[in-house]
Amino acid sequence: MKNLICVSLYDNLSMKAYNLSEVNNKELMGIVENAPEGTLFVFTSEKSNGSSVIMCPSGGFLKTNLEHEGLDFAEWFTQKGMTYVLFKYRMPHENPDIPRQDIRLALACLLYTSDAADEEDSVDLGGYRIIQKKKKNKRKKKKTQPENIR
Repeated sequence: MKNLICVSLYDNLSMKAYNLSEVNNKELMGIVENAPEGTLFVFTSEKSNGSSVIMCPSGGFLKTNLEHEGLDFAEWFTQKGMTYVLFKYRMPHENPDIPRQDIRLALACLLYTSDAADEEDSVDLGGYRIIQKKKKNKRKKKKTQPENIR
């Protein structure tokens, strides 16, 4: 990982950059935890391959699990040449559309400001609960056990 760029989506896209060689793990966790909701944490790679992934960590819509489902993946993705974006989205507070709105805004921001603008498929989104589409309720067939098992 080379640099961390923090982008606040709801503060006129204000940005702050950090050289990660000068920040220890405790300081990094403090930066992420103390940032407001609606912040993108963009981890750049030494040798970028032009692709990006946005991680939206879960937390039961009570919090975002930023360390174990976010920061822990940053080094792996950046070593592969990807720009890794950890997204601290807003909590829904009984409005489930709020995280979805944040995701749309984050994607638009990244596509507009990056080389990925011409290749929308070069930005991937990870985070099970936020992007899961409702599935039709299908009945599963019960598996039956054979009567005689030898």
